[in-house]
Amino acid sequence: MALPILEVIRWKRLYYFSLFAFIISVVLFKFSPVISAIFMFSMLSWWTLLPGRISPYLMEINMGDFFTVMIALHIGPIEGAVFGFLNIWAGPIFGKAERMQLTSRISIVAIIATLLVPTIYNLTGQSVLYTLYGYSISFYTIHLASSLMISRRAFLNVMKFSLIAVPMAFITNKAYLSVFGEFSGWIVGSGIGIGSEMILATGAIMLFFSLMNFREFLIQKTGSRSPLLKSEKHI
Repeated sequence: MALPILEVIRWKRLYYFSLFAFIISVVLFKFSPVISAIFMFSMLSWWTLLPGRISPYLMEINMGDFFTVMIALHIGPIEGAVFGFLNIWAGPIFGKAERMQLTSRISIVAIIATLLVPTIYNLTGQSVLYTLYGYSISFYTIHLASSLMISRRAFLNVMKFSLIAVPMAFITNKAYLSVFGEFSGWIVGSGIGIGSEMILATGAIMLFFSLMNFREFLIQKTGSRSPLLKSEKHI
């Protein structure tokens, strides 16, 4: 049974990392669109990790895989693999009760799957949507193969999980491509960029978190506690 989300997320760490990423993204918005976009994508990936902390079957809501493929297509597979690797390790950074051995194995799986993105892109007739589908299939195929080397039980667990995760990945990737197609100037091979709409939308969310953090500061002055942005030993 999954732990309550308020107990499995390092909220303050997530807030300060997100605030840093947002500030860098805004500062570099005009001067370095690619770096600005990568920081913004990182922040959005961190936030969408949260549903997966409630249930592993909600992990495909995470935008990290989507942005990994986009970076692999628009910048390069090496850069995409690095982004995907760091996205996987955001789990232990911002979450608790993570299985480090599993995280290590999945991060290697993500690297291999990302390096296959250019090949998948060419095989699918340069379709971004089918490349996203191909990435998900490759990821879970490699994940299954690696789990088989551990134990039969691990293989069956991954197989059961994949039956739900792959269809969900198809749905979320199609949705994200539709949404971010409006916000981003994707031009394959020519880099990436984000629109001012994305800056405003994420800025509104960061404002909310900042107000919650300020509220926590005021509550601490009275000696009471806030359940969301509470102090943690692991910050």
